[in-house]
Amino acid sequence: MSERNGRVNELDPTEFFNKIQAFVKENHEELSEVYIRRIISSLFLALFNFWACKRKYIDKRTGRKSNQDYYPFSMFFEELLQKGFDAQIIALYKFRTAADHYIENPTIIEVQGETLVNQLGKKVKVTLNRDNLEKSIEAAQDILKFLRSSANLE
Repeated sequence: MSERNGRVNELDPTEFFNKIQAFVKENHEELSEVYIRRIISSLFLALFNFWACKRKYIDKRTGRKSNQDYYPFSMFFEELLQKGFDAQIIALYKFRTAADHYIENPTIIEVQGETLVNQLGKKVKVTLNRDNLEKSIEAAQDILKFLRSSANLE
């Protein structure tokens, strides 16, 4: 296995997602808001890291900074929107933003980035609950399947 494929495999979140899904299924009724927030955040960031690693090592599209491994979230959003994952990335964006940047629940998030503002408007009401956690998991699984197939890991 080449070094680059090894690095991509190291950041492949498939096993992590499977464990999260099993944990959520087993503890669904007992999940507090803290768990919901942290799971949503970790799903998003695991996908983002995998996407960035795939972008650098498989697609050979380097990032910024000294190691050429810095990629802004906006690049991630733009690429997935262009690939037709609008519903999935918008759901993850809303829930992850609420989970990591706002303390009220429900809350109103201020949408950042022209493309996302065009899709959602400048402000969106978001609730973090078990149903939206399930939506986040489904969206993350859809995106992961696409990323794995485009990296020939399926």
